[in-house]
Amino acid sequence: MLGARSCRTSTVVKDWMEQRDEDWRRGVRFVAIDMCTILKSAIRDALPRASLVVDHFHLVQLANQALTEVRRRVSVQVRGRQGRTGNREWELRNRLTRSAARMHEKHLDPMVDDLTNRG
Repeated sequence: MLGARSCRTSTVVKDWMEQRDEDWRRGVRFVAIDMCTILKSAIRDALPRASLVVDHFHLVQLANQALTEVRRRVSVQVRGRQGRTGNREWELRNRLTRSAARMHEKHLDPMVDDLTNRG
């Protein structure tokens, strides 16, 4: 782990990495980032052999945002308005972005059945 930096400038990130010895920098194979272009640029410069990956939290956050945008767009297309109480997809909006592993089956099973039947 490179460490969390309070200042998110390319110079600060590069300086932090350059304080590590050459063996350490050569040993870094993967760097997880939050899709920040400043970090991407700094890491590419300082650790050119390392593979960049998006960290789990930000990847899931991006997927949830995409799901919400699709749900909203489809609700407007199908209903001609935004979702509201009585529209099953609107009522399920929070469950759609929750981890199935953290959801009780009494909520998960009916939701999957309901969404499958809408297909």
